Formats: sequence, structure tokens, C-alpha cells
Amino acid sequence: MYDERLEGNEKIRIPYIAPYINKMSWFVYIVRLNQEIQESLDLISINLVLKDQEKLKLMENDFREITEVIKKVMGDDIKIKYNIVNEIKYPPSGKYMYTFSKIKNEGKIETK
Repeated sequence: MYDERLEGNEKIRIPYIAPYINKMSWFVYIVRLNQEIQESLDLISINLVLKDQEKLKLMENDFREITEVIKKVMGDDIKIKYNIVNEIKYPPSGKYMYTFSKIKNEGKIETK
């Protein structure tokens, strides 16, 4: 119902992730911590702290599937960079940020 009300608004993109949740749910068994960062309009970085580094070899197809899902939402021109890291630091606030954008809003957001 919520999606139907927003479909007519060209400025809002409806997330297209729900049908693919099952494909991505394996992450809880392999990934201890993750963070998605929108670096620019055409680049998403995904930082992953793995529970088991040995599983990395088995994840190539999974990365491909996740990339497909992100491209359905963000468009085919988006680049996705996966980073396997040992830790993800918490910001000074102490609140962990799973997702954030580094893009600065230089214009005004239009509302009706």
C-alpha cells in the first residue's frame, strides 16, 4: 500500500530489495559486521568483517547476486567495491552506522 502511494512520484525510488532477501540472508552466517557507504553518485563501498576468512573463496557468486540486486535499485551504472576488513571503527558518537552517504546535498530538496 505504501509503495502504491509513492509510485507516481518520479523523485522517489521505491526500494526493490524485499524479493531478494532470501538470497542475501546467508550473510548472517559468514559476515560478522557490514557497512555500506555511498562514496559518490556512481560508487558504493561495502565493508565486510568476516567470521571465517576461509569462506571468502566461496562468496564470488554471492557477490555477483548482491551486485545485481544493488544495480536493480541504483541503476546499471553504479560501481560496487567490496572490501574485506579486519574491523569497522565506530564513530565518536558510539552509534554504529550500517549505511551512510558521503554525498553532500548542495541543493534544496523539493517537496510538494
